[in-house]
Order: sequence, then C-alpha cells, then structure tokens
Amino acid sequence: MNSVFKEHQQLFHFQSDQNFDFECMEVALCFQNCDWKIEHLQDLKVDLNATKSLLNDKNLDEWGKHTTFTDISSFIINEMKRRLKRQPELLTRAWLKFYEILSEFPALTVADNEFRAVYLCEAPGAFVTATNHFLKSRDSSVKFVWTANTLNPYHEESDVFDAAIVEDRFIRHQNAYEHWYFGDDNTGNILHKSFLNALRCKVGNECDLVTADGGINCVNSPDKQELLMYPLITAEIFIALNCLKVGGCLVVKFFTLFEPQTISLVFLLFNVFRELFAFKPLTSKQGNSENPHLVHKLSNLYNEIIDSQFSFYKLRTTISGKTKGDNFI
Repeated sequence: MNSVFKEHQQLFHFQSDQNFDFECMEVALCFQNCDWKIEHLQDLKVDLNATKSLLNDKNLDEWGKHTTFTDISSFIINEMKRRLKRQPELLTRAWLKFYEILSEFPALTVADNEFRAVYLCEAPGAFVTATNHFLKSRDSSVKFVWTANTLNPYHEESDVFDAAIVEDRFIRHQNAYEHWYFGDDNTGNILHKSFLNALRCKVGNECDLVTADGGINCVNSPDKQELLMYPLITAEIFIALNCLKVGGCLVVKFFTLFEPQTISLVFLLFNVFRELFAFKPLTSKQGNSENPHLVHKLSNLYNEIIDSQFSFYKLRTTISGKTKGDNFI
C-alpha cells in the first residue's frame, strides 16, 4: 500500500543558493509591473481551462460524488474511524492532509520544550488538531502554543460576504476560544492592513511554524482562480514572514502557477527560505488545483532581504532580478 501511495504523491524539491551577490531592487518590479508572461505556462493555462469547461454542463453534486468515488484516498477517513478506538479531534480530509504533511516533513515540528505555531485561515481547525495529535503522540512533554485565525463567524461583515466557515465547534470550545484571534477590528480578515501588526504584537516573531490554508469560492470563475487568490496568498506570506523566527517553516497553499504575480511570490519564498518543497499530499483530493508549498528554514539573511516595515504591496528586498531570476524561472 505504501508503494501505491508513493506513486501518487507529487513532490518537488528546490534548494536555495544563499551564496550569491545581492543587488537592491524594488520588488514592485516583480509584483506591480506584471506585463511579462511565460508563454508555455500560458499555453498550459489555456489547455487546462478548456478541459475545465467540459464540466460546465455537469451537475456539481453529482460530479462531487463521482470524484469522491474515484479518488484513491477517499477510503482513508472511514478506515481510520473503524480502526482507531479514540477518534482524533476534527477527523476530516483537512486533518488527514496536514497529518500527512507533518509525517512526510517531521522537521516542520522540531522543537525543544515548546512549539509555537500560527494558523492563518484555519477554520474549522483541523490543522491545529492534527498538529496536536502529531506532537503529543511523539513527545507528550512538548508544550504546544498556538494561535489560529479565521474570518469571524460571529461578525456582521462575514454575513455580508457569506465567506466565513460556520463550523464553529472548535472555535467556541472552552479550551480553544482564547487561542483564536480575529484582529484588532474583530473581523478576522487578514486582508485588512491593520491585521499584520496586530497579530505580530500578539504572537511576536519567534514562531516555529505558520500555516496558511486560505481559499476563495471560485466556482463561478474557475478560469480566474489564480488571480482571485493572489491577494489572499500575498497577505498570508507577508504575515508569516513577520511572525516566523529564523529557521522557522511555512506551509502555504497555492493553486496553479501560471501568472507572473504568483511566480513572483514563489520567487520571493525561494529567496528567503533555504528549501522549498512543492508537495500535493495523497489525501488532498486529486481533482482540485490546490498544491501546498512547504518552505523550510527561514534564512538568517531574512533581515537583509526583507524590511519588516513593508506594506502588503510595496516590499523592499535584495533579490538579484537578472541572474537569479533567470535561473529560477
């Protein structure tokens, strides 16, 4: 069975070369002047969207049942419920996905006596409970200190946009509620510029791990999913860089990587972390476009590369846009 799983896992590893000469430049050249394209990626995008359009006349509920039936990992949840005497908290596909990530990359949870983590866009909370299960099953003495964020399901702004996840059992749990953070405006919206500083004041910049599992309902515009997700992923990454310690790790969910804006984000991660893994877990539904990127060990060059006082869309860094950018692409 393990060999079958390995055949279906998708993993790519990139090692960052930190020994190159830095040249100061505005990342706005990458993030704001996105009039460049990579033609073969654009061709792939056209082909993918053409294939997706074949589903336009399909009933979504029926299609969902079909993809679940044909998914190689769909049996795992029921099998775990059958085998385990004590059920993990929030045993969902998200729980399985993150537990698989932690199992494949145990270095994400390396800690001495205390493990500090921040979970962005986390509701209903499966990444938190998967981490707790993983940590405690290996060393019960490790203190797990965590803060989670999501759109506040009790705030009127969430009702307006109909975007919050209403599954709130873990949010309102008496032992968990104090760990959920919705920002100084109580909305939980990480796109609000005040959120970054407010969260950093709460958790500091010594976190071992940050996860970012945000998503937007793109069912009406599946061909624009990557661009619609870009502002959210950008906010997640910049918040993470302000909360992680040197040597810390980030797990952030990307989707497709066709557009220059998204490629620029991956390029940024490639420069500020020592290793980058693109990994789609087997337990992630194979028919969707999500592709978690794991970036391991924030570089000790971080302070030289990124000014911690940046705003979301004006970031000053020291990336060599000529030599390293060409090699990266």
